[in-house]
Amino acid sequence: MGQVTGYKPFGQRIEQLLQDNQLTRAEFAARLGTSTAVVGQWIRGERGPTIQTLVSIADAYVVSLDWLCGRKEMPYLSGPGWTKEQEDIINLLVAHFDEVNKAAGIPDLSDPKNWPKD
Repeated sequence: MGQVTGYKPFGQRIEQLLQDNQLTRAEFAARLGTSTAVVGQWIRGERGPTIQTLVSIADAYVVSLDWLCGRKEMPYLSGPGWTKEQEDIINLLVAHFDEVNKAAGIPDLSDPKNWPKD
């Protein structure tokens, strides 16, 4: 109960997150406190995460729940009253700055391991 199952777009989104963040299934699973077998089941659509885990993935990787579930093509931002064109422009800008930061060697601050230490 409370799990998203049998839904292929979610598995495709997880594969994209792994690729975009240069993570192995084991690294991704460890960050979420689950196993690589479970992540594999998500990717194949055999099992889904709990709603709590789905929200944790969205928060940790700064993506929308709509994107994770295959409802939106751009993973980042949307707002109430925004047109599709406005969402696309904002998301293209965010993606561009992500690439610029990556090329410049600026750490991804959406990943807690890159947060400044006290």
